[in-house]
Amino acid sequence: MVWRLLRRNISVWQTAGYALANFVGLSIVLCALKFYCDVRSGEQGEDPYVTRDYIVISKKVSGIGGLLGADNGFSPDEISEIAGQPWSRRVGEFTSADFNVSASLDMGGRGMSTSLFLESVPDEFFEITPSGWSFDPESDNAVPIIISKDYLTLYNYGYAASAGVPQISEGVVGMVPIRLSVSGNGKQKWLKARVVGFSSRLNTIAVPDRFMDWANSQFGEGKPMNPGRLIIETVSPGNPKIEDFLKSHGYEAAGDKGASGKAAYFLSVSTAVVAGIGAVICLLFRSMSARIRHTDAECVASASEKPRQAAQPHAAGLYSRLCQPLLFHNCRCGQLCGACRRRAGDAVGVGSVAGAA
Repeated sequence: MVWRLLRRNISVWQTAGYALANFVGLSIVLCALKFYCDVRSGEQGEDPYVTRDYIVISKKVSGIGGLLGADNGFSPDEISEIAGQPWSRRVGEFTSADFNVSASLDMGGRGMSTSLFLESVPDEFFEITPSGWSFDPESDNAVPIIISKDYLTLYNYGYAASAGVPQISEGVVGMVPIRLSVSGNGKQKWLKARVVGFSSRLNTIAVPDRFMDWANSQFGEGKPMNPGRLIIETVSPGNPKIEDFLKSHGYEAAGDKGASGKAAYFLSVSTAVVAGIGAVICLLFRSMSARIRHTDAECVASASEKPRQAAQPHAAGLYSRLCQPLLFHNCRCGQLCGACRRRAGDAVGVGSVAGAA
């Protein structure tokens, strides 16, 4: 009976539509939650396919300031201000070499030498952790170097093509012996070195912090230097407040991190919007389902009440035809009194109806 009442008040197509709407809403919410979990796992370093977002910033160099030798480094107060921003998770400093560096190597029977610059960055800001990334000044081990992948691309498709020298791969570069000449402060020393990795994040020639501290103390002039570049790990990449902060302080970011960061920020906002739409669909479905259940309950109650109302006139007629003549005949008082009416009503199950007859 209940199924018949449901089919009378709601059609099969309506039921299918409500079920489909609920399925779509739940699917949207689950997809949004899955995407959010993937992004969060990437930010926490758990997913190797989603990397954290870093930006490298420096101060703008003006023509007059550069000629006059103005210091474009970041002071400790400026570094503390950047680290205290809500979008900044941590800040790393680039330490520059305070000595002269040159490198020489032999490739294909040709000897090459060039002046170099070296920098060091805290290890946690590298996306790779190559083996042998350490330095001991007391040992004869080679100095490990990490260079940008862009440098190898420039060599293979720029210098090698024009100079007629062979192109090399990343694996071959690691096997090429390099000799470093470090000099300064009246001292000079030759060191062995080798390339142990390539970085897509850092556009520099990096050495371990321990080597940089040792070399600056041995060959540097000893004057304090503020870092010229900073690397920042951001909490919310693409946050418009990052760009506003850099512009207001005269800083500039290296590369095209702004476009990729804005895309990531747009994806996070889109995820929230999609999850909200799915939640609204589910809430609407629940509201409609509750309204349908309320209507069905009223229908069932009405249907169960009608048979009782229909039975009362039938029982009253039965009382008039059968019980009333018999009671009137047996009534001692000679008339059908109220007590006789109540007994008759209890006998046929009509109660007050019998009493009102």
